[in-house]
Amino acid sequence: MRAAEAMCRVLHDEGVRYVFGVPGNTEIPLLDALSQEPEIKYVSAIHEAVSMGMADGYARASGKPAVVLVHTTPGTAYDLGDVDFLALAKGFGIRARRIDTPSEIGPALRQAIDEEKPALLDLTVDPRDVGWGLPRLP
Repeated sequence: MRAAEAMCRVLHDEGVRYVFGVPGNTEIPLLDALSQEPEIKYVSAIHEAVSMGMADGYARASGKPAVVLVHTTPGTAYDLGDVDFLALAKGFGIRARRIDTPSEIGPALRQAIDEEKPALLDLTVDPRDVGWGLPRLP
């Protein structure tokens, strides 16, 4: 199972019905996997700040978890450069965790949803997992 499929399975199992974001090349595997989940709708925005606002409003109004997909660095903090976002998030009391393998996705995503507070999960992308046929860099 690919990492994107594992993530979508957990989202489905946890009752997530909407995923917000700005589609881009780093999200292609997740968008592809989401297209196979008819109960989860992807809501596209024109800017990351808009998708964050939509997700926040949905979560507050419905009381249900909201998920936002953003581009790796620019979507997370536009032009702050090479900031350690995990350390930054932890400094604000946000649970932050780096995910390196598909097997970590399910437990980390379930824990983030169950805690009902903001969380940042940094999924590293392995091109072999994405299915682009690229060799892994050393």
